[in-house]
This record gives sequence, C-alpha cells and structure tokens, in this order.
Amino acid sequence: NSEELKTKVSKLFPSSEVHLIRNFVDTERFSFNQNKFKFPLKLVYVGRIVEHKGVHICIKTLYLLKKRFPNKQIELYIYGSIHKKEYFEYLKKLANSLLLNDSVIWGGIIRHSDVPDVLKNGNILLFPSLPRKNKTIEGCPNIILEAMSSGIPIVATYQDGHKEILKDNENCL
Repeated sequence: NSEELKTKVSKLFPSSEVHLIRNFVDTERFSFNQNKFKFPLKLVYVGRIVEHKGVHICIKTLYLLKKRFPNKQIELYIYGSIHKKEYFEYLKKLANSLLLNDSVIWGGIIRHSDVPDVLKNGNILLFPSLPRKNKTIEGCPNIILEAMSSGIPIVATYQDGHKEILKDNENCL
C-alpha cells in the first residue's frame, strides 16, 4: 500500500510485476468534523500496541502537554491489541511514574466499525511510529487516512508510507 513496500517487494521478486494498490477510506463513514481542537483535549492512538508504533511517545507527549497546560484537562485514549505483555507493562509503569494514570485511558481492542466514533470524539490523532529494528517497512496506515477524512489533526513521524500522504505543515505536523 506504499511505494516503499512496492520497491521492497520488487527487489525480492525481480522477475515478477508488482502492482501498488493504495488504501482507501469510506468517506461516508469517516465524515469531516470541524472545530476539533479545544479543551478538554482528547489525544487518540489507534493501532497495535508494540514498541515500533511509539506508544510510549504518546504517553510522554501527554506528560509534556499536561506540564505546559497544567490547568487544562488533557487525556490520552489508547486503542489496540497488546502484542507483548512486557511492553504493555512498561507503558503502564511509564504512565504511573509520570503520574498520568488518571489521564491515560486504555480502550483495548475495538472493532473497525467503532473507529469513526473514536475519531469523532477525539481531538488529535497521535501516530509516532519508529524505524523498525528488523528493517521492515511501515506501510500507509489506514488510521491516518481515516483521521484525515474525519478532519482530525494528526501528529505523526515522517516514516516510510506516512510520508507519501502526510505533507509537513500542509496536512500534518
């Protein structure tokens, strides 16, 4: 679903013709919703809860925002499946050490049919993916496209498939 993935697959199978099929969003379900940036601020992460997705960065971001706006209500909603219990335990300890237990809401696994409501109720999507240790490539995550369709500001890293759709200071930070 990204040029980088297509290039990698083409190198693995040089004698095969590789076609790129891009992700799409049902804009009827993910409709644009304005006036999203206001307090109380609800930061949202939706994705697998694994280290290379940078969920710990979401928690540290929450800490910095609460420090910068001490009298404002700011919460972080984390939705997704836990792939390594050790990483999840680390995240809970991190939130605890930063005194954020009441501000980090663990939403667990959600159905894709619930994502439009999650985005409608959120103010900002955080998606801080990191380079993977095994050199695999991050494709183009649907959640970014869905957030864009919903009109939610996105804070994401400039990573692999992300940079094909996210244009700095144009449609993302």
